[in-house]
Amino acid sequence: MNGRAIVTGASEGIGRALAQALARAGYPVTVVARNRERLESLLGEMAGDDHRLLQADLATEAGVAAVVAAIEQDRCALLVNNAAFGAVGEFVEVPLDKQVQMLRLNVEAPVVLAHAFLRQAVRDDALINVSSVVAFMPQPNQPVYSATKAFITTLSETLWQNAKQKGIKVFAVHPGSTDTEFAVRAGRDPNRRRPQSVRQLPEEVAAETLRALEGPWGPNVVTGLPNRISCAIARLLPRKLLLALVSWLAR
Repeated sequence: MNGRAIVTGASEGIGRALAQALARAGYPVTVVARNRERLESLLGEMAGDDHRLLQADLATEAGVAAVVAAIEQDRCALLVNNAAFGAVGEFVEVPLDKQVQMLRLNVEAPVVLAHAFLRQAVRDDALINVSSVVAFMPQPNQPVYSATKAFITTLSETLWQNAKQKGIKVFAVHPGSTDTEFAVRAGRDPNRRRPQSVRQLPEEVAAETLRALEGPWGPNVVTGLPNRISCAIARLLPRKLLLALVSWLAR
């Protein structure tokens, strides 16, 4: 591979699976997250060599600056903006500082990192932004998280249009319910998990993402057949009906 891959939010879940899959594909990978112990464990599991870890909190200016420096210092051929968190609850009941922190991590950090990456990107390089199906099906019990993923999707679509003329790939990945700790940490009841038939493993999301990386995909890659069906239906429904339906399903 002519360059390094950088994966944010790599300590667990989809980010961890993506880092492992990229390593198997031959990329030297820099894994980024707050938890150094988990990153060190990940490095021990990854195929190949020349992998690195970067401990950084992307909800802080210092953490984002550290990743920008890594992008600028190395020949970065692939950036995966994956770091994010959510919060379940009524808008006025979730602490405001938590929601502002969500904006910093889910929106501001990917914008800054994408800007740094695309300034140095060349033909056949790729930017992958991990979004969510909630970009197409906003969740009234996750208003700010839904809005951040809608932002990431629109950003990815517009960057895809601009970058494809230079031979640079940009796309957003939209997983749905996935077997990670993300939903529980966001405040969802662990006893109310979605049926196994509609959940994906992180490794399945990673595999679909790499297939998209190799093909002429873009600007949106929805992973899993149930998710693709749901998103297709959502796009056809009147907005009021969609919001009412999503609210009812979230009960």
